[in-house]
Amino acid sequence: MYQFDHQSGKFIQTESANFYVEQHSSSDKRTIVFLHGGLGNIVDLNPIVNSLSADFHIVGIDFAGHGRSTYQDDYSFSYAQHQADVEYILAKLNIHQYTIIGFSDGGIVAYRLAAQHSDQVQQIITIGAQWQLEAQSLNILKSLTAKQWLTMFPESVTYYQQINAEPNFDKLVYRVVNHLWTDQSETGYPNRMLNLIKCPVLAMRGDQDHLLSLEELTALSKVLPKADIANIPYAGHALYEDDLQTCITLIQKALSRI
Repeated sequence: MYQFDHQSGKFIQTESANFYVEQHSSSDKRTIVFLHGGLGNIVDLNPIVNSLSADFHIVGIDFAGHGRSTYQDDYSFSYAQHQADVEYILAKLNIHQYTIIGFSDGGIVAYRLAAQHSDQVQQIITIGAQWQLEAQSLNILKSLTAKQWLTMFPESVTYYQQINAEPNFDKLVYRVVNHLWTDQSETGYPNRMLNLIKCPVLAMRGDQDHLLSLEELTALSKVLPKADIANIPYAGHALYEDDLQTCITLIQKALSRI
């Protein structure tokens, strides 16, 4: 059994960022790329990784500024840029066929990748991932501050400050809130791009998710009628933390279908 540890990986440099990447298990197995949520890191997804690492080639990427990845001032925070970063990193790793498991921001990037790389993305599984920006979510996201996040997730912020070579949490939150989460342009949420997705999709949310509404999840199933959707009771945005067993059961069932 393997899990992400922020020690056994390597860095891949681009013009404006330096990305921390981990791979576990043999590359001759089916590849699953794990993409974490906003202001998080790959270690957050270890509860899921622990259940899958024995049977799959596991890849984890810290987004720019997150985990151990760093960025320069000219780095452009957007979902389109995150998408381009993942494309570049996977090409460097010589990975051309893969499944994505993405939480929140990671799921949003997964939708974009699946829409534009139907020849490479075999399947996507998303958890609490929006595909469009609703007014209620916009109001929540645009008002978030570093102080509020620190109050809600003190251990996560402390961990970031310990492992990141250039930690500046206030700056990161400002860039994420103002340039990523509230981006309503074509570089942001996938929106109509969803129509281009051809691979199997499993989209999950917790019934108490304050960002991804049940209405938005239902609307996704109308855009992608072959997608499987799951609304899990007694769970919030971080579904895999609130009901790991149900989350794992659904993921394993989805993975077994292709």
